[in-house]
Amino acid sequence: MSDPSRAAPLRWLAAAVAWWIRLPVALRSCLPPALMLVLWWSSSRQPTGGEASVVKSFLHNGAHILAYGALATAWWTLLVRRVPPPYLGATAWGLSVAYGVVDELHQATVPGRTCSVTDLGSDAVGAWLAILCLCWLHQQHQRARSMIPWAVWCAVLAVSLATFVPV
Repeated sequence: MSDPSRAAPLRWLAAAVAWWIRLPVALRSCLPPALMLVLWWSSSRQPTGGEASVVKSFLHNGAHILAYGALATAWWTLLVRRVPPPYLGATAWGLSVAYGVVDELHQATVPGRTCSVTDLGSDAVGAWLAILCLCWLHQQHQRARSMIPWAVWCAVLAVSLATFVPV
């Protein structure tokens, strides 16, 4: 006998997946980057809280790597059939970094927020790391695979700079 309280979330998830699959492909492709941009824009309108610990700052700056990696992946997914393969990675990376620039400039106008070059560096490295992984997994580029350790090292460096030298 199954527990009805455990079945409800699964039914909801199944309904959400069925709804998602029924969406037109173009909308399914556009929705992830659009939702990310809207959510991030609205969150960057909020002033930051008081002083944060070093650990909290490091985790926050590390989240830039993951977030912009996810954004680059969303752009890749949107563009994979629309942009020639040699330009796909650069286009997805460029769009991600362009949004990072816009977001940092926007934060410069929000009281309690700052425009940070080191945050932008973390954004760019996060997008680059994701693109390298996608190039390796999707297009079997061995050069991209060999550059992943360098990108990870750059990510750690970028997060450290953003945490300890916020410029």
